[in-house]
Amino acid sequence: INTVFGNGRIIINESIPAVINVSSAFGSAHFPDGTMISFGDHTYFTKAYKAGEPFISVKASVVFGQLNIDEAR
Repeated sequence: INTVFGNGRIIINESIPAVINVSSAFGSAHFPDGTMISFGDHTYFTKAYKAGEPFISVKASVVFGQLNIDEAR
């Protein structure tokens, strides 16, 4: 998932095991746990993630934009 010069939103279900790897440059990425990055990389794990068990992998990048990762309600 790429966000360039715009806004993006990823809605996740915390009951589904997932790992979200985000890279940001001159942008901002906001995570459900309150973490925010503007430069660099961050990996977010859903509450259902357990090492060694199957999971969904998401790779995202944000450049000159904003990406919000929110929990489904």
